[in-house]
Amino acid sequence: MRLPVSSRPLQAARHAVWLVAGLGLLALVVLWAGRSGLALAALQEASPAFLLPALLPAAAAPVAHAWRWQRMLLALDQALPLRAALRATVAATIANYAVPGYAWAPVKGLVARQAYGVGLPRSAPTLAVEQALDAGALILGGGLGLLLMPGLAAQAQFQPPKGMLWLGLPAGAALIALAALRRSGRFVTHLAALRSSGRQLLGSRALYPWLASLTLARLVCDLVSFWLVAAALGLRLDPAQLLLLASLPALAGLAVPIPGGLGVREGGVVAVGTLLGLPAGPLAEAALLHRAVLLAGLPLALITFSIAPRSRP
Repeated sequence: MRLPVSSRPLQAARHAVWLVAGLGLLALVVLWAGRSGLALAALQEASPAFLLPALLPAAAAPVAHAWRWQRMLLALDQALPLRAALRATVAATIANYAVPGYAWAPVKGLVARQAYGVGLPRSAPTLAVEQALDAGALILGGGLGLLLMPGLAAQAQFQPPKGMLWLGLPAGAALIALAALRRSGRFVTHLAALRSSGRQLLGSRALYPWLASLTLARLVCDLVSFWLVAAALGLRLDPAQLLLLASLPALAGLAVPIPGGLGVREGGVVAVGTLLGLPAGPLAEAALLHRAVLLAGLPLALITFSIAPRSRP
């Protein structure tokens, strides 16, 4: 939907404010990491025995994400090669660093439509379900961590962010707005198609095991990569600490409209880790390095996936 000219500067200003806020938080984390004169040395001395293997789960996570999306599209009779699903997923993930946090799903829908001919009425329900599954997995991880450390919730007076209940709504709302195309007749047609696709998706019981297993696989990949990055810096996290550090900050990053959750996730790692009694400096280093590892995993997944089929006879 094309915005009125008068509203574009205001929207751009809002986006700039959120981006500056996120970068400010990220800068604060960098300062935390650099409080000690040994911070840079610690990064340089990160153990390759742990750091290099961290790239493997970081590359496997987008594959699991793309595979889950492909299975949902297949349930809607929309065939899409896994390689194409992976490319769209990686493109949307990278674009998330340039657009407000909730725009990730519409970007993925637009990439799928423009590059692979997947109609928005088909992709919109799958993208909304993806948002809900990702948030649900992080809530589950954080909840398990709190169960293992019940005293932490009371100490921190933990409360879910107010925007948490709306995590799954912005993507669907944005895609419906895009489908309207400023013409009410077409809007009604697209809305009917969206409802039909949504009912078909939710009614596909055979899809549920796929959704559960691939969502769990993606969560495990994130947990393993974070543990390996922390271990590379000399931090040995127990299961409760790992679940809390890898889940709660990421959940906060989903709940705010800051591109890529920049600064929010890293600051959340430091805040949660401090409550756990862990040193802030190494935590900040681990958060920054984990972000770099996740980004490095995206092209690694594409390269590996493009080479692997060629090696087959």
